[in-house]
Amino acid sequence: VPKVQSASADKINDVQKACDESYLNEYGYSQCKHHCESRACCFTNNLQLNCFEEERSWCGELSECKIMKTWQSTKSSNNTPINVYKELNNVCSKEAIAGDQGQSCLATCEPNECCYVHGPNGCYEGNEQLCSQFQICKNLFTAVP
Repeated sequence: VPKVQSASADKINDVQKACDESYLNEYGYSQCKHHCESRACCFTNNLQLNCFEEERSWCGELSECKIMKTWQSTKSSNNTPINVYKELNNVCSKEAIAGDQGQSCLATCEPNECCYVHGPNGCYEGNEQLCSQFQICKNLFTAVP
């Protein structure tokens, strides 16, 4: 178990918002997952890795994270994709990046990093339609704190 440190009120509020079922259904799970990663051992089904018994109080601070074990998108049942563009605009605005040093935007953009980087790691060419959704991720490189 890593050295435990209590969560700040801001962190708890962020988790409560990002892991709320209505937020998950609207924006997807990337923000909840990002905010809960530091406490993953609290909510894992792997008994060898689970730290809940040893760290009940610490785990309880972010109890909303347990929804990640059971949440399923209500949108997948009717073949409506989650609006990634809406989530990206929410967490990758220059104001949002300044507010959390870009952590939420990075967590949301990272899986499609090849869409907004140049050079050998770039994949925009040939994937223009998909990658056009992720152009706001470039704010990570241009936002001024």
